[in-house]
Amino acid sequence: MSITLSLSQFLPEYIKYARAKLKSRTIKEYERLLYSLIIPKFGNRQLTKLSTVELEQWHISLKASTPIQANRALAVFSAVL
Repeated sequence: MSITLSLSQFLPEYIKYARAKLKSRTIKEYERLLYSLIIPKFGNRQLTKLSTVELEQWHISLKASTPIQANRALAVFSAVL
């Protein structure tokens, strides 16, 4: 039996790990991007079901209005995965 987690289920474990490795200001920025941009779009998705194409399309759509924030959000997503 394989266990598949959603992104929302996995994130608390990642944040625990990140708190031990990253500065508090970085954690705050990660959390801001996670809760404002990433979780609303992908929170219920299983980690194993996320595709590169889907993430690229999301990134492109964000870049249209907020290019710097889009790049930062993608960097956070990459760090999490």
